[in-house]
Amino acid sequence: MLGDFYREGRCFCRQARKVFDHDFLTFSAGMVTPHGVYDIGRNEGYLTCATTAHDTCAFNAWRGKVFKEAVDMLMPAVKVTTRTGLSVFATVSTRQYEKGLKVSDSFLRDYPVIHDDYLGKWNYVVKPRRVAVPVSW
Repeated sequence: MLGDFYREGRCFCRQARKVFDHDFLTFSAGMVTPHGVYDIGRNEGYLTCATTAHDTCAFNAWRGKVFKEAVDMLMPAVKVTTRTGLSVFATVSTRQYEKGLKVSDSFLRDYPVIHDDYLGKWNYVVKPRRVAVPVSW
């Protein structure tokens, strides 16, 4: 939720900020749901902060931060890095997404989805099927 809500963690700033200790929707300036993709080959993360999404999640770069607007979530996200040089690209999306859409059978045949053992509903890898490429000499 956007607004002056308590978020566990610490954020170092020049002065203390007063926040609500309960996150009631009536005090909210809106809702944002982050959706992300990590490209293993490029070591890049792609994050969209959707203002019209339907579920929630947590992201370590936002602990202790208070957000008034969705755009406020972008700067901490793009500053995330790792020892291997991860880059994160982040945007805000106001696009309306239809609920209940399913992945087609043909997509699943061509791009197998491997669900993680822990929270597999949200954490998974999509791998393209290997196709033999003819070699000409």
